[in-house]
Amino acid sequence: MLKLASIIWIAIVVITMVVFGCKKEPEKEADLASASAAGGKTKVFLCAGQSNMVGGMKRSDLIGEYPNAPENAIYWSWAKGSWIDFPDKNSDHDRIGPEISFAHKLVKAFPNDKIAIVKFSAGGMRLSDQWKGGSGDMYKRFIATSKAAIESLKSSGESYEVAGMIWMQGESDTEDRASGEAYEANLNELIRLVRKELDAPGLPVVVARISDELLKAAQHKFAYTKIVQQGQEKVARNDANVYLIKIGDIPTLNDHTHFPPAGYFEMGNRFAEAMIKATGGNKEKKGK
Repeated sequence: MLKLASIIWIAIVVITMVVFGCKKEPEKEADLASASAAGGKTKVFLCAGQSNMVGGMKRSDLIGEYPNAPENAIYWSWAKGSWIDFPDKNSDHDRIGPEISFAHKLVKAFPNDKIAIVKFSAGGMRLSDQWKGGSGDMYKRFIATSKAAIESLKSSGESYEVAGMIWMQGESDTEDRASGEAYEANLNELIRLVRKELDAPGLPVVVARISDELLKAAQHKFAYTKIVQQGQEKVARNDANVYLIKIGDIPTLNDHTHFPPAGYFEMGNRFAEAMIKATGGNKEKKGK
């Protein structure tokens, strides 16, 4: 639980990798020294998945809702290997996803805390292959990058905690029966290994249940959507520290797979609401 008397820095470490190439990161590096000066703690949140975690927003899409970065949020640049200021309308960055509203909502939920967010994601990546716990390339790079971000906090003298993880993935695993049927076991194993590798037993994880809209898609055949959804539901039902959010009512683009800016904003809000509950922002216990 978060104590009101504490001044806590929630570092929202957003580590970004996209399959379409690396975009130039904002140049300004974040100042970590003030966290120690305030006696605060850095809470690290991990954001992982495939294309809907990557997001398709450009900086111009932030002007209406989120033109300015939250003052107390920082972003890990995997390309630069350092912390940078959180993306806003002036950032040279054009693959933005649900992490924006996720961060902003956490800032509002914890007004007395210094909030900061880890994002590592790429389109078309399967949990049965690239994200497979222990052996998948995405998994290995995600763990290595997360550890690098944490080590940066250590070397700066920051007190830190790996506080939570959000997961937006599963679409690609619906394309064949074997991947779909293995999803529950693969997600359980991924979560187990992330907790072990990052020394975060009981790490709260929020999983987005993939949308039914996938069944209407023409470009790809997401035939085993229901099986993956069932796997996600079972993982959340059987692990007290895994929470499920539903996104099926959020309107998609014409491809029935990805979302417009308003959709990513809403997704991030739902991730945040569940994470706030999971990390003590809401004392109501998780229902089964």
